[in-house]
Amino acid sequence: MVGKTSLADRLSYHAVGLGMGTMRLHASQPKTQNGIDEYLLPLAEHLDLIRRDDFLVIVDRWCCGETIYGPMLRGKSIITDEQHEDVHAFLRNVGGLLTVLVADEYKLIERYAMRGDTLVTIQQVIDANRQFHLHAMRDRLLITTSDVPVYWLLLQAEEQRKAAAYHGAHHPGK
Repeated sequence: MVGKTSLADRLSYHAVGLGMGTMRLHASQPKTQNGIDEYLLPLAEHLDLIRRDDFLVIVDRWCCGETIYGPMLRGKSIITDEQHEDVHAFLRNVGGLLTVLVADEYKLIERYAMRGDTLVTIQQVIDANRQFHLHAMRDRLLITTSDVPVYWLLLQAEEQRKAAAYHGAHHPGK
């Protein structure tokens, strides 16, 4: 919840330092009313970069946010549970490291007091943080905080990519 874009910035900076190319896909409020168009097609368009060993595609604030904030702010999400699962399956199949940032409530309250927000109340932020945590546990996502060591996260991403490549080579079509 706290530091998503800052962590994406740090990941990009360190990946470039390691000689990797980077690209960032960022999602905020949906531009379409279709979860596939919004979250899966942009990934498919960049599949060649996603599969490169010397390139890091950072997907910042993707479909998890819509799953939680859509119902909270608009009464429903544009992405169905099935579409959400399809996006996660796609990311896992290409070696994506699915990570959810959570924060303790003190940090959330402190940051909200400093920055404010015209879109959500502090209680909605706290509720969303709890939902992100539950969502991550349900979907077996890596749960972390914004102060995670970036090189460790890059190592985890590399291991996930290798596992996906191995699985694809030994179980074609799955």
